[in-house]
Amino acid sequence: MSLSRGQNPRPTSHLDRMMSEAVELHKNGDLAGAVKGYERAIKLAPKHPGILQLLGLAYFQSGQPTKAEPLLKQAISLEPGLPGAHFNLALILQSMHRYEEAIPVFEKAIFINPNDIEARINLGIALAKLGRNSAARTQLKAALALQPSHPVAHFNLAELEVADKNNEAAAIHFGRAIAAGPQPIAAYVGLVYSLRELGRIAEAIKCCEEGLAHDPSNVELQFHYAAALHAAGRYEEAIEWHRKVVPRMGNVAMAHFNFAVTSYALNAYEDTLNHYRRALELGLPSDFAVTAELQSAATLQTLGRDEEADRIFDRVIAEQDDSLDGQEAKKLKSLMHLHRGSFAVGWPLYSKYRAGKDLAALRQPPPLPEWHGQTLQGALWIWGEQGLGDQILYASMIEDAQARLPSVIVEVEPRLVALFARSFPGARVVPFGTDFPRDNAEAQISLPGLGQYFRLSWDAFPRRDKGHLIADKGRTDELRARLSAAGEKIVGVSWRSVGSEFGRHKTARLTDFLPVLRLPGVRFVDLQYGDTAAERAEFEAATGIKIAHLDDVDNKQDIDGVAALMCACDAVVSVSNTNAHLAGALGRPTFVFVPFGYSQIWYWFEGKKNSPWYARVRVNHQAGGQSWESAISLSVPEIENLLRSK
Repeated sequence: MSLSRGQNPRPTSHLDRMMSEAVELHKNGDLAGAVKGYERAIKLAPKHPGILQLLGLAYFQSGQPTKAEPLLKQAISLEPGLPGAHFNLALILQSMHRYEEAIPVFEKAIFINPNDIEARINLGIALAKLGRNSAARTQLKAALALQPSHPVAHFNLAELEVADKNNEAAAIHFGRAIAAGPQPIAAYVGLVYSLRELGRIAEAIKCCEEGLAHDPSNVELQFHYAAALHAAGRYEEAIEWHRKVVPRMGNVAMAHFNFAVTSYALNAYEDTLNHYRRALELGLPSDFAVTAELQSAATLQTLGRDEEADRIFDRVIAEQDDSLDGQEAKKLKSLMHLHRGSFAVGWPLYSKYRAGKDLAALRQPPPLPEWHGQTLQGALWIWGEQGLGDQILYASMIEDAQARLPSVIVEVEPRLVALFARSFPGARVVPFGTDFPRDNAEAQISLPGLGQYFRLSWDAFPRRDKGHLIADKGRTDELRARLSAAGEKIVGVSWRSVGSEFGRHKTARLTDFLPVLRLPGVRFVDLQYGDTAAERAEFEAATGIKIAHLDDVDNKQDIDGVAALMCACDAVVSVSNTNAHLAGALGRPTFVFVPFGYSQIWYWFEGKKNSPWYARVRVNHQAGGQSWESAISLSVPEIENLLRSK
């Protein structure tokens, strides 16, 4: 809104001088002086539409919209086509949030002047305020058709796209607003938000840094910067920015929520609890509030405060029950009980939760009645629910089902079919997506669902020294001959976990295994799935230690080949990942390294060195604050003794 929107009155000698002085004051920003001048002038020409408009404009600009409104309306009644009067009146109404009244006045201004860009932009803003987004978008695009680089039009169109969750389009328009200027900081904040929502974290970080170069103290950008750094896994940097931001946003619940999330990633559990508690006190949105409660409970469990955690889980279950949050609470409560060996509580509760937040994309059961442990005449359809490692773990209960029932059909990830078919003779093993024979399958249950019938006590875990999976012996013998031509001991190594919510916590570096990899007379072989060539080359250049890699065994896709390769090894050392489960299920001497906390990795049982699932696995738990290298080094004497005895 500018002074040019007004209309100078037709000059008369005294009135002309009076108005010239008032307009000059107005142009120079002396609103008080301008108001006095216009008030004197209106006494001489009380029905002059131009003076009425300018006085109304000056009142509005000096923060007196209620005094401005009647003057603009009077000016329009005297001269309906007065340039700018409709626009200025609409702005006054809009400033008082009277959008329904402002909209037709903006439309009148546009009717008088179809090329009025500012009227179209402000009409778009008013329409958006009333939720009429389609009409608002039309006006903003019309303004951009008149001036393609208009920063305010781009900014408001971007805000509209954010409201409609069109973050791709929003990012484009925020970017154009920044390029066009002025007032870039609000556009930077909006662009960062859209990029974060799109998962374009590296771009969001760069945008934050550019925005902070313009305004280093902008707290919104600092807030988004901390969140983007967290999303990028740069937790130490993120926590430093949270420490800067939270004192400046002390009463903003989401600032404390984000601080808690990053604190948890850094195993700073007391900080996690304190900031979740503060976020809840300040009033989080309902979905974030339940997340904060559940994560507080998980943190309490990590700290050994199970009873407090249990109370939170029970409260959420009572309040939410069948909602996604209620299912998540059931899952976390069940895992806590399983983790501490309360199988009679944990398994039934685990079987009840379905489609929790992090498992919404899980396979759904086939359209058969659920099995409840009863005798069947037909087959039981057992289906894999989660990832490879979980299917391998829970497959140890297939033999129990076979012993009780006349027939079982096992549906698993395609990469496991050959291995499972060899390992469970008598069972029909099929890949995911197989049409089931309705005339034969009588009931269904997921692999982990078997736990409530076959693993209700520690004594119910059978000891199988040879494991429950069987590798291809011919392939194993061929691989062993290739790897140990000179009679060396062979040790397989796996150091990363991927594709899991907790993968980053379970992942070590190849250099963390140096205490083991320095053992003399041992040939080490790469079991790690994914492309490891660069890591192995860098490691060999730094240490002189070569990790063998067999190109004819695809460590990710050829699971049957990996099983044979593991059986060609004298031992396996691994973090908690699919390879740890596979080696254990094959009965190989295996040393598994488990991260501190993260009770959802429940199946290694905190404090237990031996695994009830796998007879020949040694479980090594990382202590709080302990490095991976330190944790791994403690197992070296045991690994050395094992190799010496073979």
